[in-house]
Amino acid sequence: MDLVTAARVIQAPPSDTLGHLSVAVEQSIPHRAIAELSNCSFAPFKLRGESPGPSVTIADLAALRSPAGDAGAWQGRALMAGTEVPVVVLVSAFSEPNALLVLLRTEDTPVPQEVLASANALWDVVTAHMEGLRNEAVPATIAVSRAAALAHEWGAAAR
Repeated sequence: MDLVTAARVIQAPPSDTLGHLSVAVEQSIPHRAIAELSNCSFAPFKLRGESPGPSVTIADLAALRSPAGDAGAWQGRALMAGTEVPVVVLVSAFSEPNALLVLLRTEDTPVPQEVLASANALWDVVTAHMEGLRNEAVPATIAVSRAAALAHEWGAAAR
């Protein structure tokens, strides 16, 4: 994964980011599904792909926080939707709480450390970008804030 790949992923609309991430890492980390647990206030849990059981849950992903640690990558087997499957967990420290990206793998073959490091760097770039978008005031938000301030001024002046 290179900087061009990172640019393509963060250029996608936020609703398509997970799908673009899946495509970006698919060759080096084969997987059947990709899931995210992040600091997004609208949709902190997202899943794309084939669930190994009825449905992967937020609790399934949250249970991976302990073995995965505070940053970096972890690989092993985990219970997802009631089924034990091989996973790769990428943890980004660029958000609070740390954002998790979980790849539900198609095989148990260990992923080389350099591949994990590259995938985790991509996840860090995406997480930092999404945090920046989340923290940036959009024009509509600014307009509402200004309107509220103006109404407050008018109310105070009328007293």
